[in-house]
Amino acid sequence: MDYSRLPNYLAKRLCVAALLMMTSAWAYEEADFLRVEQLKRCQNCSLSYVDFEGADLTGVELSGAKLTGAYFAGANLSFANLAGADLTTASLFEANLSGANLSLANLTAADLNGANLSDADLTGAILSGADLYGATFCRTQMPSGELNDEGCE
Repeated sequence: MDYSRLPNYLAKRLCVAALLMMTSAWAYEEADFLRVEQLKRCQNCSLSYVDFEGADLTGVELSGAKLTGAYFAGANLSFANLAGADLTTASLFEANLSGANLSLANLTAADLNGANLSDADLTGAILSGADLYGATFCRTQMPSGELNDEGCE
């Protein structure tokens, strides 16, 4: 065997293995997606990296769901139950989250730029590294429990 080619061979194998692991991490259950689409209900399901841009998800039940990297830009999530959901790195850019339950949700590094968080409950939520620029807060229950009325007119 020509051992001089071994590092190149191993590097290619490691790249293929990494790609396979990344692909499975990005996968979601089609049944879970259909449950959200048809029933607006999918507790504790896996919908990471799914594109919900502009979707009307008013009152959707997604408590405990894994929504890492999901794309909700411009989506209507008013009165949605996202309690305990994992929204790490999710895009909620200009999403309507008015009246949403986000208690205990993980919003680490989430994009909430321009989101409407009026009347939302963020009690115990993790907002570390989240982009809240231009977000609307009015009667918003913040992670520490205090009420934020900064954006009320």
